[in-house]
Amino acid sequence: MYNPISQNLYELMMFAILGFALGVLYEPLRISRLFIKTGAITAGIQDFLFLSLCGVTVFAYSLEFGEGYFRYYYLIGIAFGAAVYFQTAGRLISFITKTFANAIKAAAKYIARSTYRILIKPLWNLLIKFAQKLNANFVKINKITKKHSIDLKNAVKIRYNSTQLKKRKNKGAKSQAVRQVTRKVRENQNETKIKARVIRSTSQKSTQKP
Repeated sequence: MYNPISQNLYELMMFAILGFALGVLYEPLRISRLFIKTGAITAGIQDFLFLSLCGVTVFAYSLEFGEGYFRYYYLIGIAFGAAVYFQTAGRLISFITKTFANAIKAAAKYIARSTYRILIKPLWNLLIKFAQKLNANFVKINKITKKHSIDLKNAVKIRYNSTQLKKRKNKGAKSQAVRQVTRKVRENQNETKIKARVIRSTSQKSTQKP
């Protein structure tokens, strides 16, 4: 014999079980958000997909247990089942996951700080000291190269000036020798002229005598 009250209670119980199951399905999303930071857009997409899954599941349950009809107490059953889950097993799982997540975060921070203090900071200081020494060596090399370049320039200038002085001295010596030669030539010419005059005068005197 068909009893509508027992049928309704059966349907309410089945949808309460469905609400409990949907709460269990939502738990991975809540756990993942404890470990991974999600933005508003990502969280909205995840919630939209979860609500779409809930809608499809409720529709399938309505076809199976409600003969294609959706009754208002189905929502009451789903809400009751989800509330039971979140207030019992969900609360316990949330406490365990939060404690575990906090422990993992604390361990990760401790490992990161220890790694920075023991390994990264000394290595970074060593690199800084090496860079400073390398920079100091580069500065010394730059100073030495500048000094040698200045000395080389000065040496080139001195060599150039010395060669110019030598050239000038050589030119002066050559011009002085030329002057001496021309002076001797002129003196010889004057001597020859004087001798010629003497010879002429003596020849004239000899011709004038009877």
